[in-house]
Amino acid sequence: MSVIFSDSIIKPFHSGEVEINISQTIFNKDIFIFHRINKPVNSSIFEVLLVALKCRDLGVKSLSLILPYLPYSRCDKSSLKDIYQLFKSVGIQQIITADIHSNTEDISIQNINIASNIIRKCEMDLNEKIIVSPDKGGYMRAKKVAEEFKCEFICMEKIRSPEGISHTLNYNVANRNIIIVDDIIDTGQTILSSADLLIKMGARSVEVVATHLLTSKELDGVAAVYVSNSIKHRSLSDKYKVVNIDKILLDYVS
Repeated sequence: MSVIFSDSIIKPFHSGEVEINISQTIFNKDIFIFHRINKPVNSSIFEVLLVALKCRDLGVKSLSLILPYLPYSRCDKSSLKDIYQLFKSVGIQQIITADIHSNTEDISIQNINIASNIIRKCEMDLNEKIIVSPDKGGYMRAKKVAEEFKCEFICMEKIRSPEGISHTLNYNVANRNIIIVDDIIDTGQTILSSADLLIKMGARSVEVVATHLLTSKELDGVAAVYVSNSIKHRSLSDKYKVVNIDKILLDYVS
């Protein structure tokens, strides 16, 4: 088994085109392509396809893809299936990713839960803290974390309206320390809305654990944000604590 890190073999040109240079011998080997999705997302996906085609032309035995963040997983299931079929069409037989947003029972994607690893690597103190899911969609993800670390658990109700996102909660959080657990922070509106309500209800502090950080904006009212390096950022404020999950994903296939 060999791992190819795509960022070391993709040579970009000023024209926007790229060249794939694979110097190692990969004939008749089981190859894992490690690729971190960058913006623009669709160009980054196309780079994966080119790398896979190059590997196939060089006669690999099998081809798998490690994607720390799997794009289009928040769209409808047909979109995720389309992405899966696209990767499959160039010879990729298995996809390994972290905390995928959508249910993938009917397609061959290996999903690795990362939230607990982030908590352990950051040595977070969960004593007497409450684990919170900001909506019903993340219920099982956050509940598993709460059970693993033997914490109280609550799930907030998220309400979408033309005015935006709001939350409701029927639970006493006064003078309690809260950890919101979610898979993705994109616009940050879900986190901002839930944190704002928790603070108004008297929470002493609010921290966030999320696997994928798509934004770099400030999250006012949140004391700290613990995330993985599934997506590259040029710079982040000190509020963000980034955990490298590359070894976790690589250990899964070794």
